[in-house]
Amino acid sequence: MNPLQRASLFRVIFHLLLPLAAATAHAGTAAAPERWSAHRAWEWYNSQPWLVGCNYLPSTAVNDVEMWRDETFDAKTIDRELSWARALGFNTVRVFLNFVVWEAEPERLKENFRHFLKIAHKHGILTLPILFDDCNFAGRVAVAEPQPHPVPGVHNSQWVSSPPLALVTNRAAWPRLERYVRDLVGTFGKDQRVVAWDLYNEPGNSGMGSRSLPLLEAAFGWARSAGPRQPITAGIWSGMDDLNRVMLGVATFDSLAQEGKARFDGDRTAIYKLRDLMVTFTPDFEFIPGSARERRQVPPGRPFVLPDPAPALSAE
Repeated sequence: MNPLQRASLFRVIFHLLLPLAAATAHAGTAAAPERWSAHRAWEWYNSQPWLVGCNYLPSTAVNDVEMWRDETFDAKTIDRELSWARALGFNTVRVFLNFVVWEAEPERLKENFRHFLKIAHKHGILTLPILFDDCNFAGRVAVAEPQPHPVPGVHNSQWVSSPPLALVTNRAAWPRLERYVRDLVGTFGKDQRVVAWDLYNEPGNSGMGSRSLPLLEAAFGWARSAGPRQPITAGIWSGMDDLNRVMLGVATFDSLAQEGKARFDGDRTAIYKLRDLMVTFTPDFEFIPGSARERRQVPPGRPFVLPDPAPALSAE
C-alpha cells in the first residue's frame, strides 16, 4: 500500500479547529481563568504554521481503546505512518483518547501519550488530542479489554464512545469524568507539542442530541480550570445545526435567537449557557495538502521545526 492509499486510512480531512474557545469559571471553581478574547484567539492563530492534518488511528488499532492500551500501543507503526503523513505535507494530527483506558490505567495512558508526542515531534507534527466523543458505531459499551476484530467493509465497525454514552447524562459519574479531563489537561496543558484541546468530538452523535450539551459545557469549565496554555475547542456534528452555525462563525447566539432558531428541543437554555463559553472566529484551514494559500504553505520536504517541549510535562 503506497502512502497516498494509507493516507485514506487517516481520514485525511482535518477536523476544523474553529470554535477556539475558553470557559468562564465553572460553578464552584472561582479561580478558573477567563475565556480567551477574540483578539487573543487571533493572536494564537496567527502565531501558528499553516495547520494541515488528519484524524489519525494506527492501522493496527481498531479503535482508540486499542490504540492506547499498554498491551496494544504500537509505537513502531505510529512512527512509520507519521513519517508518511509528514511526507504527504501534514504537520498536525488529531487523535482520540478514551476515558475507559485512562480509568483502567491512567499512568500508562499518559506515558503512551508522551511517547506518541515524542514520535510526532520527531516528524515535525503537532498533536490535537480529543477527550470525549459521542460516536459509538460499534453499538456497545467501551471497555479497556482486548478489542474485537474489525468487520470487513464496515466503516469504523468497532468504534466506541468516550465515555460510555450512559455516563454522559449520569451526573453521579461526572466526578470521574472531571478527574479525567483535569488529569490530562493538567499534565499536558503546557506541552508545546499539543497544539490545542478538542474536548468533545461530535457532541450529540449516536442519537444523543442535546442531552450531551451539559457535559460539553462542564468539560470546558474543567479544562479551563486546569490552566492550559493551548486553546480549547469542540468538534461539530451535523445533527446540531444551530450550534454548528455558531461554532463555524456564520452566526451568533443573538442572531439565532432573533431568528427564533436558537433552541434545542424547544429549550434555549443551552444556547444561553454556551454563550459565555465560545469565542468564535473564522480562520482558514487546508483540507488537502497543497491547497493552501501560497503565503501559508509548508514547502514540500521541509520539516516544521517545533520549539523544544516544556521541561516538565506536568502542571506545576
